[in-house]
Amino acid sequence: MNCRRFSGLAGLPTVAGSAHWGYDIVCPMPAADDAGPEEGESQLEMILQHQRTASGVLLVCAAAVAPPRAVAEINLQWRVSAQVVRVGQTVEVGLYAISDDDSDQPFGGIDAILSWDPGVIELVDKIDDGPYAWLTSSFPNDENIESLNADCGAIVFCDPYSGMPFNDGDALYQSVMQFPPNPPPYATPHGLLVTTMRFNAPTATPATEIALLEAVGEQSTIVVDTEDLGADVTGTLESVTLSIAACGSWGDFDGDCGVDLVDFKEFEACLTGPGDTSRGSGCQAADFDDDGDADLRDIGRLQLAFTGP
Repeated sequence: MNCRRFSGLAGLPTVAGSAHWGYDIVCPMPAADDAGPEEGESQLEMILQHQRTASGVLLVCAAAVAPPRAVAEINLQWRVSAQVVRVGQTVEVGLYAISDDDSDQPFGGIDAILSWDPGVIELVDKIDDGPYAWLTSSFPNDENIESLNADCGAIVFCDPYSGMPFNDGDALYQSVMQFPPNPPPYATPHGLLVTTMRFNAPTATPATEIALLEAVGEQSTIVVDTEDLGADVTGTLESVTLSIAACGSWGDFDGDCGVDLVDFKEFEACLTGPGDTSRGSGCQAADFDDDGDADLRDIGRLQLAFTGP
């Protein structure tokens, strides 16, 4: 029997007859006759199994067996508050759990590995946990696994741990459902907001990505189920791309670090059409994609960059 790391259980106590594997998984000791896969049988995806002791301790174990695969999966997706932001502004990025069919699907928790370019954007904090009241929703201390959340340097942890990762470009977020009789969270077809993170944008760039990574070393991004014995129901992982514009560029004709109705009027005078590079010398801020013209593609970017009148 093998164990799969699920950091959402970090800090839960062990119980008699159990072994603690890693820093965050409690697994029952395998019996002497516990056999692995039969000869010729493939090593299938580990399945998380939830058990409860009489004291209510949540145990998660992973066995290399061949149970039925969960039919439905839960996708994880970043959604950004604004795809175009100005240097010096902050941007909010929401993590959503999305059902892959037309039903609402319960799940037990999430480990999500996020990645960003620390030379362009800076993780500031976690500001909104959405409508569900999580048992835990945080950046856990993962010092004994991959140290993604080291807070005093790239691999150094403060004493005590601050709870906020160092801005080195990666971090591990985890959430865990409330224990029954409280209801679990439900991923909906339109998406359940799990949490929101805030980033600073100190450096201009045409495009930067905030990603969800499948794995880093022994740590994985994973969504665990509640109904199928804690099965891994992770679906697709969707990143988000945003642009960071310097003042006086990308729709900001008057250089006031905003895009408003004044700038819209200036853009209208610069509008040419696809492939028409005859725009005037003062129309550089209208060419979002730097292809020499001001067309419908640029209008779409202008709408996304709009900050107010």
